[in-house]
Amino acid sequence: MARHDEALFVEFVHVRSPALYRTACLLVGDRALAEDLLQQALVQLYARWGWPAGTCIGGVLCADHPRSVIDFVATTSSLEV
Repeated sequence: MARHDEALFVEFVHVRSPALYRTACLLVGDRALAEDLLQQALVQLYARWGWPAGTCIGGVLCADHPRSVIDFVATTSSLEV
């Protein structure tokens, strides 16, 4: 990943993590599991961050719908919820 892309990802995480964490909490109903879920989602998103626009994780557009990435990871995760 280019430094510019990494800086954008770090900014994204800083700005969007609180809202994504709240979404994860609502989905799983447990703060510790929500933290794990958010971490998994961010790892998957990071791996695809530099990919061209329109890149998907399980049919979910990463850059356009970051909350949907949380939903996708929640439904496909091995986390016990």
